[in-house]
Amino acid sequence: MTDQQAWRAQVAAEARRRRLVQDPERLRDLVHVDSWRRERFLAATQAPRILALRLFRKAPWSNATLAEAPQPGRHAPVRSARTGPRWHSWLDDARQAARIVFVGTDPARDDGALEDLRGAEFARLHRVRDGAILDEDMLLESFLYGADSVLLEASLCDDALLRHLRGFAREHGSACFVRARDARELSRALECEPEAVVLEALDPFTGTLDDELHEALLPTITSGVLAFAAGGMDDATRRRRAFALGARGVVLGDRVDEPIDWSEASRDATP
Repeated sequence: MTDQQAWRAQVAAEARRRRLVQDPERLRDLVHVDSWRRERFLAATQAPRILALRLFRKAPWSNATLAEAPQPGRHAPVRSARTGPRWHSWLDDARQAARIVFVGTDPARDDGALEDLRGAEFARLHRVRDGAILDEDMLLESFLYGADSVLLEASLCDDALLRHLRGFAREHGSACFVRARDARELSRALECEPEAVVLEALDPFTGTLDDELHEALLPTITSGVLAFAAGGMDDATRRRRAFALGARGVVLGDRVDEPIDWSEASRDATP
């Protein structure tokens, strides 16, 4: 089993576990169409250049760490401070410049939880659930826990599922981001007509950076979709180059243990 297959299997298993305590029909009763979700997205993306934060512990992981994923009645292994003063101070620092926060909710990859979406509410940033969404119920629970928008993974969804989830999110007033890691995934992402794509240069399994991804693909996005560059954007030189290549936004915060100079990032985001 590849890392990608193991990741998808773990996410699906975690979703099934949650369905045991959260009835799908009850989810549909609790979550309603909310046009303000889209209005909040439009407000967050008005600036000509946008800064975003990814809020989770980011470190290389593979099948070994997937095997350590929390089981019913057990907590995830403590590998870093996911919540608490450090987690909140990192988000608090971002408020001075960022407009969007991608909240990692994947227990295995991020040591995250859906409750983190509510924990991030105090920052008053546009909250995007970043948690490998695979079905309608996962979309609905995102909104139930406070997500303004959702991030879909092109690598985990086939074309039909991407289009279906995009349409379902739109019916509920939500904007969609789609993450792509290569040219093929970008093409598939653009076909489902999301509001934004996230070009991810950071490999989620090895932690290595693809130095050529942004150079090769950012200039090709001319469809009116907002393009966000992710991976390596904590580095000022890479960040400025991404903006020069046409990125509308950049996603900072590759590692939770490295401080971000938001003042410098804010200057870079000033045209």
